[in-house]
Amino acid sequence: MKLTLKASVPVIELNELSDVEPIDLREFLEVPADVGALFFEVDEEGDRLPLGLTLSEEGILSGKPAQGTQKSTAYQVVVVVQDAKVPPFILTLQIKVNEAKALEGEEALWVNKLQNYWRSFANDLNLPDIETILTREVSASDIYYLLERYGTLMIWNADDLRPADKGRLFDLKEISSRYNVYDFDVVLVATPKALYDPARTINDGYMTAEAMIHEIHQRAWNIEMAGHDKLMRRAWLEVQKLNRLGKGHHIEIHNYSPSDMGGAEDAQLAAG
Repeated sequence: MKLTLKASVPVIELNELSDVEPIDLREFLEVPADVGALFFEVDEEGDRLPLGLTLSEEGILSGKPAQGTQKSTAYQVVVVVQDAKVPPFILTLQIKVNEAKALEGEEALWVNKLQNYWRSFANDLNLPDIETILTREVSASDIYYLLERYGTLMIWNADDLRPADKGRLFDLKEISSRYNVYDFDVVLVATPKALYDPARTINDGYMTAEAMIHEIHQRAWNIEMAGHDKLMRRAWLEVQKLNRLGKGHHIEIHNYSPSDMGGAEDAQLAAG
């Protein structure tokens, strides 16, 4: 008794910054009737999922490809499907990420105005169209954009009580090009390179948080965190994934609960 493919798996075509209609990977498989819940996990042998996408343990692919994930060739993502009653099955996904769709109409107009404003502010230039911007009704997108500007993350070694001293710029692989990471021996600190860079999004912070956790895993730290809420949550998520793999150090996180960030969404991310 084993799992088999129903047919060849089609190339999954997505766009940057566009929500993915959830894809159930079980639909690609012929599953014997007496097999229970399958467990899906991305294998390290293939490409990582494009930043912004998650795969739940139940095999649901969802999310939104981050800015900068577009490339000319498809990601080759290897997924291991397991159940106690059948041998592990290897499912290879080809995920093609295209450039983000261009904004249109009023949305594009306001995004362009806000970006021009922050470029001028950052470079000490005359502020364009300030009256219109100041009198416009503030939207949720405006507030979220401002919060992203201050996307910092600090992760301490909870087992080392020495004060942080003599920090140095740390050449950490796989961080976003829009972030710096500083190493103070007992704490890693991520800060945006340019506070008002309009090209930087929360996904640049996510990429950096994940890279920091992989470094911390190599250092065998147990940790405490401070900083932007969403970056702490993404760091927590990456810890869950590494701990579940069971390879090397099991990271403990002190004084942080993902339920503080919003319950059901965190539970779904942790299963991804």
